Amino acid sequence: MNQSALYAIESYFGPPSELISLSDFLEKCTDPSLDVEQIPFGQGLSEERRRQIEQECSVESFRTNLTETITNPFLYAHLTQAHEDNVENILAIALPGGKLKRVGKRKRNEAGNSESAPLPVEVTNLQTQLDAVALKSWPYSLGTAAFIRAPRNSDANALTRPRPTAAGGDLPSGGAPKIDLVLTISTYSRLSWGNHLSRSYQHAVLGSQNLGDLYEALPCLSNEIPSEKYPGGSNHGYSEDEVPPHKGGVFCIEGVAYGDGQSEEDYSDKLIEHFSETTSNKKPEIRKGPNMHLQRFSDLSLRINEPYWLLHQGSCEHFIVIDQIRLKHPSDPMDGYPFALHIAPPILDLCQACARVPATLAISGDVRLGQSPCKMCGPCWKQMGEPQDGKDRVVVVPLRKHQIGW
Repeated sequence: MNQSALYAIESYFGPPSELISLSDFLEKCTDPSLDVEQIPFGQGLSEERRRQIEQECSVESFRTNLTETITNPFLYAHLTQAHEDNVENILAIALPGGKLKRVGKRKRNEAGNSESAPLPVEVTNLQTQLDAVALKSWPYSLGTAAFIRAPRNSDANALTRPRPTAAGGDLPSGGAPKIDLVLTISTYSRLSWGNHLSRSYQHAVLGSQNLGDLYEALPCLSNEIPSEKYPGGSNHGYSEDEVPPHKGGVFCIEGVAYGDGQSEEDYSDKLIEHFSETTSNKKPEIRKGPNMHLQRFSDLSLRINEPYWLLHQGSCEHFIVIDQIRLKHPSDPMDGYPFALHIAPPILDLCQACARVPATLAISGDVRLGQSPCKMCGPCWKQMGEPQDGKDRVVVVPLRKHQIGW
């Protein structure tokens, strides 16, 4: 299976759940009349029947066999080596460039002929018992290679532990509720090639928080596009220190557009106007909703595994997917939400001059460079110096520093 097909499979969401009213979900989960009474084991059973059930459910025999196998170095080494050989053969089929490994160690005898190394009797007996297991999924089969792929950048996590974000919104009136919901939300972004998606971030959000809290917590690279400046002369570039302002954003959830309210006519109004002018028969029916900074999650009705659309910063789009909805547990952090659970590490381009350190600038229109744009680090660009020929318009753009939201 090629990479495009694998990306297409992972870009498929669903099937979505039924529409879940978070307010009803919270009310039902906290209804004391629905508490299930814990019945002690054996209540209402005779002593003989209780002992019979305990004997049937006992795992003492498995524990004895497992302990004897692990403590025996010959048996443990045999199981470990057989498992590693099986996994290597599966990976050789699943990953490109792999080679099947020959199972079974061989040694040379005095005559120079190769023969199989003899196994201890106890190892042979153990293998005979394992081969007699009727469960077909007991060993890993070569068919599992169809479900294995090479690791990707989105599989790695730039965080070593869940991190509270600096974008946590104000608590509702009266402080944080004693009983609240926790939503696990993944954010997917489009890849630069093909019509595929890849997970970029994952956050844990409280039901008492609003859509704007999640929006402000997303460390999207489009938030770091520098502002353009025009100094004198032919060379111009962008400001490296000035933080660009947000240009606006909109959530589309269950046919409702939630704008950011930065202006009287925000992104939600423009989106509705755009669809009203569309002549396509498949245009969605969208109505304007409240400001995203006023719309709490607990007042929404959502579907799990349903991608909801997010557009911001002009043309940057994401898909928000609800992975889990649950009650807040006493062991969960008290504050700091939204919590960042996963952030895919950025892929940094190396300087095309020294090829040693990450590039920090993109140079366009300079005839001295081999290509345009050319990504370079600061010291290499400083060594080249400013171009003397004023006929060409050289553009120096600082690359994004991955600072906002990280």
